[in-house]
Amino acid sequence: MAVTVLLPFIALEFTHTDTASTTLTQEQLQMPLGLLFNAHTAIKAVPMVFLGLDMMLFCYLLLKSAYIPRLLAGFGILSFALILVQSLLFILAPEYAEMPINQIIFWGPSGLFEIVIGLWLLIKGIYPTAA
Repeated sequence: MAVTVLLPFIALEFTHTDTASTTLTQEQLQMPLGLLFNAHTAIKAVPMVFLGLDMMLFCYLLLKSAYIPRLLAGFGILSFALILVQSLLFILAPEYAEMPINQIIFWGPSGLFEIVIGLWLLIKGIYPTAA
């Protein structure tokens, strides 16, 4: 995932180096760098599948442990299932996944969950039950 985040920065650095400007013309640089910038979201979709699966499992463990309210853990499972679905949708049908409303629908709940769980753990903490 770190590599996918760094790709646009590497491409920008490549456009500003002296070697690139003396070796290749702007027209020659435009195609591969444009492809890199346009493919950034598609490249990011594969690790997001694993993030969705991983965080669904993590929220399931939170649900079973009862460290946080069951409703909050269930919301976490649902929100990361939406990320999984959106990532698979982007791999299978990118023209639908790129629509701005889909970005809000699929990514919004996970952002809300992360804020709420962070506040919950900061304010309430966890209280493990004696087994």
